[in-house]
Amino acid sequence: MTPSSTEDRTAGAILFISCQNQPQQDADDDYSFQQKPEAIHSLIHRHIQQHGGKPGVGTDGLSVAFFSQVKAAVLCAMEIQKDLWQQNRNVILNRRMHLAMGIHLVYSDTQGLNLDDEDVRIGEQLAALAPAGQILISKAAQRELVEELSIVVEHLGARELVTPQQSMDVYQVVLPWINKRKPEKITLSSPATFTRVIRVLFALGIIALLLWYFWTSFPVSRAEHHAIAVLPFVCVESNPDNDALSELICTNLIEHVSADNRGNVLSLSRVMPYKNLKKSSQEIAGELQAGFIVEGFFKVEDEYIQLVVHLTETSGKGLLWSKEYDLPLTDLSRIEDDMAVGITKAIIESKNKSGR
Repeated sequence: MTPSSTEDRTAGAILFISCQNQPQQDADDDYSFQQKPEAIHSLIHRHIQQHGGKPGVGTDGLSVAFFSQVKAAVLCAMEIQKDLWQQNRNVILNRRMHLAMGIHLVYSDTQGLNLDDEDVRIGEQLAALAPAGQILISKAAQRELVEELSIVVEHLGARELVTPQQSMDVYQVVLPWINKRKPEKITLSSPATFTRVIRVLFALGIIALLLWYFWTSFPVSRAEHHAIAVLPFVCVESNPDNDALSELICTNLIEHVSADNRGNVLSLSRVMPYKNLKKSSQEIAGELQAGFIVEGFFKVEDEYIQLVVHLTETSGKGLLWSKEYDLPLTDLSRIEDDMAVGITKAIIESKNKSGR
């Protein structure tokens, strides 16, 4: 029953949580225990209890909780999102789970009962409108947070609600652990940038000619090494959280390239000691007895990855193949497949030209 007034009633907040992109668990799945549905629900209820919320069961798979203060509801939602965000960083992309949340101001009795049906529906729709991994709050809830300096919100403008049919100002909670700035695209639109690229290419051409001259003028005894070494990709930012991503890219690329080159690829255990080691490609190739070296550099901003990969032939031909990527992290598997195809094609062409 909908109350006619807020007299003798207490202001609080209702939190709706929707689980998005939840992978189906097969019998042979071995993904992280922390990402299983029951563990996610346990994480949610633990934080709700820690912030004094009263959990309930919503419709369509939604989790719902009532809080006596809007601040408590927002802090609870932020901690849930942060915990899940940290867990997702250690899980492969197609096994990650994401939560979307909506928070609205409600009035109830001291037990958190007899909520206004319309307020409940608004909170439910906010969760449905929220992007994966984000928290949306209503204008009414935002007013309660004006003096809370520890919580920053961003006005998203008006959104149309289905029930009740009305337009409402919506705010998104700014999550400090997520960099909101999109990565800068690598373009050649600027004349100055184009000139710099031409100069770099010219310099590389001169260096290549000099290397070819000295290589053909002073022949030396060269061992015919055919092994391929995929070195751990280097994150250009000093962020230890990207170590797991570096190892994941290296592992997957070794697997793909090995399948296309009859297993003639050095194992991860052989190349990991050279991670962040200040040695030249020639030194590493000599120690690993490798004929080809794959090196990569990447940077992650928000949910995008900028990546550059190089393939070098160590017996004198130098750089065989190189490519740059600037795509969402969700396309990482496609990037790895494309790199494997490019590397294999360049190696085959090099061997055909040398008659190996």
